[in-house]
Amino acid sequence: MKILITGAEGQLGKAIIACKPNNFDLIISTKSDLDLRNRSLCLEKILFYKPDWIINCGAYTKVDKAEDDPELAFSINTDSIQYISEALRKINGRLLQISTDYVFDGTKNQPYKPNDAINPINVYGRSKAAAEKIIENVFDNDGGGLIIRTSWLMGSSGDNFALKILSLLEERDTLSIVCDQIGSPTTTFSLARICWKAIEKYNLDKKYSFPKILHWSDAGVASWYDVAVALKDIGLELGFLKHPGKIIPIKSEFYQSKAKRPEFSLLDSKETHDLLDVNYEHWRKQLYEIFKDLI
Repeated sequence: MKILITGAEGQLGKAIIACKPNNFDLIISTKSDLDLRNRSLCLEKILFYKPDWIINCGAYTKVDKAEDDPELAFSINTDSIQYISEALRKINGRLLQISTDYVFDGTKNQPYKPNDAINPINVYGRSKAAAEKIIENVFDNDGGGLIIRTSWLMGSSGDNFALKILSLLEERDTLSIVCDQIGSPTTTFSLARICWKAIEKYNLDKKYSFPKILHWSDAGVASWYDVAVALKDIGLELGFLKHPGKIIPIKSEFYQSKAKRPEFSLLDSKETHDLLDVNYEHWRKQLYEIFKDLI
């Protein structure tokens, strides 16, 4: 079975490749050879390779910069999904799309379920929500499009909160971190394993009434401040932080950012756990594991 990975050089793409089961053949594409803004190139590649699945790890994820350049965000996150989906329909291929907790507005006080109404409050969230709608429209009810929403994605490479905080802890005496936005971190390797399990489950029993949308985040609840404190503790424990700065909690109203973030974006992953028969693991343990492997 052939799987085409977009965004293979990104933090999730690398984890997807590293976690690949033996019974899949990978077609690896990077931004340089499969630019998601280039409709004709995407169509050409998909029709040439005829993948059974595309795992779309390619995305524009710069939440604040998207406010200044919505055209670019929508071009990469939304427009590309239209022609990728249409090309896959022609070859009976399937799409696994990575989406985000930022499709929600954060006004709920309980974990968001996959069928909860979406209402994004920033450009990035709107671009990903629009992509979800395209997948729903193109694949209709044939099960060809699977969306996995995740939250606060972090890995040992790439551009993410964890690596930024670990760097800043060595550079600064104090860090002010928002303490009133609630969600759950998800490591790239945790999400990568779920992506492969979802595809394997689908392929084992195609008659199974597979959900169109799944949620996945690591277990537990956290604020950005909680995550920063945990990263500091992990860095000290593993020895790659020597003299880290002090972390100070602040409210989001005192943190300047162009994009609004949901105050509460915790995802309910129970359906995914039950469907794929996977165990809960706490986000702190998952973060520890990915950085332990770097030592």
